[in-house]
Parts: sequence; C-alpha cells; structure tokens
Amino acid sequence: MRKRPATPRAALLVAVGATAMALAPASPATAATPTRAAIGHLRQAPAYTCDRVDRSGPGSLAPYTGSGNCQASGGLPQQGPLFDEFDILDRHGGGQSVHCSTGSGFSGYANLPDTVEGNYCTPVNA
Repeated sequence: MRKRPATPRAALLVAVGATAMALAPASPATAATPTRAAIGHLRQAPAYTCDRVDRSGPGSLAPYTGSGNCQASGGLPQQGPLFDEFDILDRHGGGQSVHCSTGSGFSGYANLPDTVEGNYCTPVNA
C-alpha cells in the first residue's frame, strides 16, 4: 500500500483556517484594537450616547462619565455593571467622546437615562 503525501492535507487545513478567519465577524474587542481608528468607519463599538461626557479622574486611562439623557446602542445594558468595551459619545458633537475598556474587573456602570460611568477610557475621534 502506498502512503499519500501529507502536503495536500496540510494545504487544505491552512486554506480552511484562513477562510474561517476571513469570514469570522469582528467582535467589539477586535474593533477596539489600534487598527480601530483606520477601520472605525466600517465597524463601530457598542456605545452610550449622552448629552455630556466628562473626565472624572486622573491618568492616561481615566474614568469618564456620560450624563443626561443617555441612550444605549449595540446591545449594551441600560442598568448595571459593564464587562466589555464600549464608547461614550457626546450627543452634541462638541464635547469629548471616549472609548472605555476592561482593565481589571469591570469596564463601567450604566444607570440610564441619567449616567454611564466608564473605567479605563481614552479619548477618540468620533
């Protein structure tokens, strides 16, 4: 009995893996990578849109609070702790919009429509 070469099978596995990666939908975590700015117009992170967005602490990864008539999009909860990445957007466009991520523990807390608090946030160009 003759043994088949392994090359065609290995090539098939590589092709299947590459196809799966190409077809996999981007998750919010993927959308928040450094390339997010380059592809931001293609994929938006889940977001809270509020009347105001204010920095509420020191540091380069600072806490921010969105306040006033806050609305959730992208499946974000209206109440309770947040455990994934999200944006807080200024409804009026003149203020600061931020991207908040998970540092250690949870990424924020929602109390809509009044406020949403984000931990580990950095300013973004919305």
